[in-house]
Amino acid sequence: MKDPHIHVERTPLIGFGHAEMRDMITSVTGIAGDLPKTVRCGCGKRRPFAMISKVPAKVTCLACREWARSQHANEAASARSLAEWMVKDPGSFRDAKITVDELAELATEHEQAAAQYA
Repeated sequence: MKDPHIHVERTPLIGFGHAEMRDMITSVTGIAGDLPKTVRCGCGKRRPFAMISKVPAKVTCLACREWARSQHANEAASARSLAEWMVKDPGSFRDAKITVDELAELATEHEQAAAQYA
């Protein structure tokens, strides 16, 4: 039986999967590589690249939705935690390339994405 569900690609960096990596390599080198035929999904299965989406409303695999929700929630918590740390100990982060406000904005974006997958 064919899997009718739309899945989320499992990547170490949220929002940066095979397609984004290919685009980056193409823009830097001018050489376009092939996309993989299948990718690992949030549910642990390998599915065709055509059955993957980053749009929360299109993802129909419940396990993938839960995985994406938890990943975004973890990213939001990490950003909030780092922002709190930066406020408590600003001297340790004087050379940081990101500000507390930018971290708060990033956390809010991840919280909104987590809510869309819930």
